[in-house]
Amino acid sequence: MKRLLLLLPLLLGVSECHGTQPGTFVSMGHSYAVGSIPSLERQTGCTVVAAAKGARLSAAVVNLLPAYELVFPGYPGPVTVVLQIGNRDELPYAQPPHSVEENVTEIVTRLTAIRPDLNVVLLRTRGDCWMTFQDRLPDLGPQFEYADLDEIEPAFEWFPAEHMADDCHPNGLGYSKRISTMLNTSALARDGMCW
Repeated sequence: MKRLLLLLPLLLGVSECHGTQPGTFVSMGHSYAVGSIPSLERQTGCTVVAAAKGARLSAAVVNLLPAYELVFPGYPGPVTVVLQIGNRDELPYAQPPHSVEENVTEIVTRLTAIRPDLNVVLLRTRGDCWMTFQDRLPDLGPQFEYADLDEIEPAFEWFPAEHMADDCHPNGLGYSKRISTMLNTSALARDGMCW
């Protein structure tokens, strides 16, 4: 059964790091993943790697997996992949070759097989307005969390003008709140901050 995060967030900010060395965060997926990088760097103090930059469809990430399987073993551990993908697959024009849940299942399964300290957090808020496939995902094991920020924080304010750069992308404030909410509620993301 998927690990749906239902915890209410702590005060926004960075969770305390109890390790001595920072881990590595990989921001993977569509334009939200690219926009999240400054907030991830600032709030975790970790190395943040961009992967599958701007990939609009989950199939594009699947096609890039062989390259990641080569380089991810060398990253300082632990490695936390923040996966933001899948919403565009469900638009009528997308017509991916495989269902989005099959692609996301393959992404998570292959990534978590690379190394035992690699975890994947699939991040979603209602900003990912067409994203419904997560309810069809199989059990992907203890290295995977599905973080629905609307469930975590029902009052999550995503659409106020002060959080938006345009009609579909957050600005720095919006990304900062998105990432800080994830860090304060996702056990896998917190564990990945240091070792």
